[in-house]
Amino acid sequence: MTELQKYTFTAACRRAGAVRGLGGAELHGLLFSLLRDFEPALVTEIHEAADKPFALSPLTGPGRREKGSLHCETEKQYRFTLSCLNTEMCALADRLAGYWPGMAVRLGTAEFRGETVTGSCPDGLTYQDILTGPRPPREITIAFRSPTSFRQLGTQIVFPLPERVFGSLRQRWNSFSPVQLHTDTDFGDLLVSRYELRTEMVAFDRYSIVGFTGRCSYRLPLRYPDFHAGQLQTLARYASLAGVGYKVTMGLGQAEMIG
Repeated sequence: MTELQKYTFTAACRRAGAVRGLGGAELHGLLFSLLRDFEPALVTEIHEAADKPFALSPLTGPGRREKGSLHCETEKQYRFTLSCLNTEMCALADRLAGYWPGMAVRLGTAEFRGETVTGSCPDGLTYQDILTGPRPPREITIAFRSPTSFRQLGTQIVFPLPERVFGSLRQRWNSFSPVQLHTDTDFGDLLVSRYELRTEMVAFDRYSIVGFTGRCSYRLPLRYPDFHAGQLQTLARYASLAGVGYKVTMGLGQAEMIG
């Protein structure tokens, strides 16, 4: 049974227009409006949940960026990814994929025609698949592909503190996985060995959010046994599906382990 999957949706722009910021808020709204036609009660439950079983990438494709918006061009192709973190969300996405080709949708002031949907793993993934792997390294590098931040008491944290990055991932994992991870690892003890980061402002309709992009490496102290290195690697691999930090369901916090 598929517990995890990452889908890539493509669409052709039929009418030029502007999409605000990274397109995350528009994609979030579009996704829920489409899924409600399949399972309205379940989709309402997902929408109201504090931790939602999916992550969305930004909308990507050609066009100029001006005043915080992407100006989409007629007949050019655009794409976004939808990562699903439990069986129910995977099933909803599979149903949507069947209707997507030829579907007319609107994002911002631009109009699109759905084209293709592909899954990153044809046979799907389980949480056990992510747990199973080679001997884990004691140093891991994560690339933050879209602006990432963390919320604390109404303020934005714009540095990938290890306790925030891996704490966020562990919370997401334990919310949706049938295989729970131990919570005794103090990620605050991880060492940031090197980083290369920049900050970026992302515009939403009524506010803007600052986030960081780039890469950061984390090293496990020698006093920690390999068991903790295994959990660290598992969560780093999970990052490409779950996203990291704030508003991962609106295009922020896209991340992946590299190297």
